[in-house]
Amino acid sequence: MERRSIEVNLFDFNSDIYGAKITIRMSDFIRSEKKFENSAALIEAMNEDKLAAIKLLS
Repeated sequence: MERRSIEVNLFDFNSDIYGAKITIRMSDFIRSEKKFENSAALIEAMNEDKLAAIKLLS
């Protein structure tokens, strides 16, 4: 069986939840997995993803 994972970013959240069980609900899809040439390109994409997520959730 193939193991899958999902990355979740919590905006404006400041609590220690390591080891805790949480429930997430997928509301939309932003982009597929992508490899980046360098860390600057990754950071730029993460910032764009955050703006897209905030827009989708507002």
